[in-house]
Amino acid sequence: MAYRLIRACTLLLAALAFSVHVSAQVDIAPPANTVGEGILVQFKAGTSTATRLRALKSAGCNQTASFSIVPGLSAASITSGASLSQTLLLLRSNPNVAFAEPNYILTAAQTPNDPQFGALYGLNNTGAAAGSVADADIDAPEAWDIQTGTDIIVAIVDTGVQYTHPDLVTNIWNNAREIAGNGIDDDGN
Repeated sequence: MAYRLIRACTLLLAALAFSVHVSAQVDIAPPANTVGEGILVQFKAGTSTATRLRALKSAGCNQTASFSIVPGLSAASITSGASLSQTLLLLRSNPNVAFAEPNYILTAAQTPNDPQFGALYGLNNTGAAAGSVADADIDAPEAWDIQTGTDIIVAIVDTGVQYTHPDLVTNIWNNAREIAGNGIDDDGN
């Protein structure tokens, strides 16, 4: 039950997040991150089950799932041989349809855009470097999938840090309650 609830919420979020209205001139190729040629269709409130099934059939689709947690949401597959673009246009022109979108697959993945990220084996060791051991790392991508943000303080336990480095200079935390170099624990920690 929990899996179906999560799947239904994921499907709804995917459809809402990628709500793109396409005109008749634009052809849509199935994106690489979709469930086959699957489509999510949200019908307007009050649309009966029979009307929903007729709308899907007239667009050349079969309903593959409906989601009780999101009334009116259906997953469908194309059965007519029509293109994804043609099918979406037919569904979107139906007055009972709130939206129709490809069934996108979304994943949570916070990976930095640093071109040198792959060389930072301490963050995510794939075992590709000579002598390295896969997953002998701090699991940084897994942590980033849980939380990222500016309110996180990370302590560097090392011989030092280049605080003037472009990636760090605006992010280095300075304990304002401590007077540097006076040899006294000013903040009492």
